[in-house]
Amino acid sequence: MRARAVAAVGADAGDAALDAATVAAAEACLLGDDGLHLGPAGHAYVYERVVEVVRARLPAVDADALPRFAPEWRELVGAAALDRQLGARLPDG
Repeated sequence: MRARAVAAVGADAGDAALDAATVAAAEACLLGDDGLHLGPAGHAYVYERVVEVVRARLPAVDADALPRFAPEWRELVGAAALDRQLGARLPDG
């Protein structure tokens, strides 16, 4: 339900929003082995939707040059800073 609300807010603002949770729930083949998180097919589905939006809304951007994979989350938040906040080393993986 929250995902639908976020998608509706995005649509109202004129932004592109993908309700991947609802799509994944309807298309079980998009989910991974745990049945909760996106699997490879789900990630490919989201990537293709992002590329569609980039092509439609940002024609000057080469959508084919977009990276297929995002950086690992620890690279984005800075694992060392997070480790200091938590007081312990996070396990790898």
